Amino acid sequence: EAETERYRQMSQAVVDALIEIPGIEVTVTHDEYNYLIPMALISFTSAWNGPSRDEINDRMGLGDPPIYLHTLGDPDVLAVDPINLDDRELETVIRRLREELLGQA
Repeated sequence: EAETERYRQMSQAVVDALIEIPGIEVTVTHDEYNYLIPMALISFTSAWNGPSRDEINDRMGLGDPPIYLHTLGDPDVLAVDPINLDDRELETVIRRLREELLGQA
């Protein structure tokens, strides 16, 4: 239970950092089928006019450090899986996501 709560808090930190970016919806999702631990889901809405999910995911993987996000499922959704992240790494993921989503990379 404590571990699940920790992952929920980490996922909520992602939501809090990205929630005001226009054209995306960011939520914490946790279910017994697709998201076995709490994850932050970034959904690209019809109002999104930036790079595609795949372009952002590719850029994150090519950055320094390379960051790999969860891309299974809906083609308009990226997920941050906190299972192997510590607090410092989570801050790096959030910073890089903001750069990519806001076109500052």
